Amino acid sequence: MDVRKLEFQNERFDLVVDKGTLDSLLCGDDAEVSAAKAVAEIARVLVSGGVFVMISHAGPEHREALLKVPSDGFVHYQYATVMKPRVDDSADQKDDEVHFVYVAIKGKKK
Repeated sequence: MDVRKLEFQNERFDLVVDKGTLDSLLCGDDAEVSAAKAVAEIARVLVSGGVFVMISHAGPEHREALLKVPSDGFVHYQYATVMKPRVDDSADQKDDEVHFVYVAIKGKKK
């Protein structure tokens, strides 16, 4: 899969939300390269102080490396877990049935 440059100017958005796109990229050919290019593009279109929200099925041991690339400029990130929605509320929900919500903040240009 070829990750192309987004057709937006640099520092255009205050907020970018990803719900599953990076998860999908990480299932394909050249997964790490494609995901890194996507995160770089997200960082490029975010203003300084802009926020990137990523919702993923994968925990921090699998996703935090994407947010710690120094060249992308994310200076801070944190995550929280939320229970996956279920159709049938009668069954007990296991603790591992969660989504991870990551929030990263882009730093100022040097």
